[in-house]
Amino acid sequence: MISDFLADKSKTAREQMFAGQMLKAEDVARVLHLPEEAAARLETAARGSADAALNGWNASMEQMVRSNISDATPETVKERLAAIQSYQFEQRGMQIGSAATPDGSVWDRAVKEELSPDQQKEWKVETDARRVYRAKAVAGWITCSFAQSFGLSPDQSAKLEPMIGNVLIKYTPGIGSFFSNNAWYLESFYMYLPVAGIPAKDLEALLSKDQLDHWNGSQMHAIANSYWTNIARMNPQLGGN
Repeated sequence: MISDFLADKSKTAREQMFAGQMLKAEDVARVLHLPEEAAARLETAARGSADAALNGWNASMEQMVRSNISDATPETVKERLAAIQSYQFEQRGMQIGSAATPDGSVWDRAVKEELSPDQQKEWKVETDARRVYRAKAVAGWITCSFAQSFGLSPDQSAKLEPMIGNVLIKYTPGIGSFFSNNAWYLESFYMYLPVAGIPAKDLEALLSKDQLDHWNGSQMHAIANSYWTNIARMNPQLGGN
């Protein structure tokens, strides 16, 4: 039963990792108009990158599962396996390698070998523009909702939006790895995660005392702050906000 459970989780993770990496390879080829041979080599590298990530993910995932059911009995093991929350698998994927953060070495080497310096620069410009556009769009949505919930003025909203955007640009991969649904910002319980990532002194300078007390005393703050603590802890390479 445990082996079947591990195999099923591994199959799902493999499909997600492969889909994410293959989409990236196809996107590079489309944007840069790569010849068929170069595109095929990038697809091979995408598979290798996903495989390398999956190897580490499998080992970490099995360790986590077995530690969670170490005291289970034959009668309770099925129930104990079902009780393991999905976010635990997603966090493991973020630490070792997942659809969002696959093993970089295989993919990065292939990109450097297949793309000329000018092509690499063109691809970076494209991906940077997408990341900034997405961050601005999501930041605008979160800002509107936060302003309605906590009574912000238009001037306060205009100052808050770029703060949220900066957090999103920096932490989006880490945030996304906590949720199977990439549109986490549409969920009322999670959408204020970036607000929790804004430095306290900046938020205190922006909000009135009543607004700040309302935010700090809300359930939404408690949830956002709890998740944010884990996101920052599991992404130490990004530094603190």
